[in-house]
Amino acid sequence: MEGEEIEYTVLEDDVPEKYVVSYEGDSTNGFIVHNGLGQGDIDPPTPPHINPQTGDNILVYIITLLISIIGLISGKTYLKRCED
Repeated sequence: MEGEEIEYTVLEDDVPEKYVVSYEGDSTNGFIVHNGLGQGDIDPPTPPHINPQTGDNILVYIITLLISIIGLISGKTYLKRCED
């Protein structure tokens, strides 16, 4: 046995029902194990019913707009008092 090359293999244990396993590679380059749902009469997984929040929060824009309006009114009032 000494001096003999050892051949390594990979085997996926406990593969859930309806899943298919495939293998790539070797002991020199590394192994890749692929697990996926099998094809055929199996229903695909259903997507979640909750949509992720994307984009900006409109509340930030409303608050910024209100602060800007208050600033404009205050500035106009200040300038009007300075003219008098």
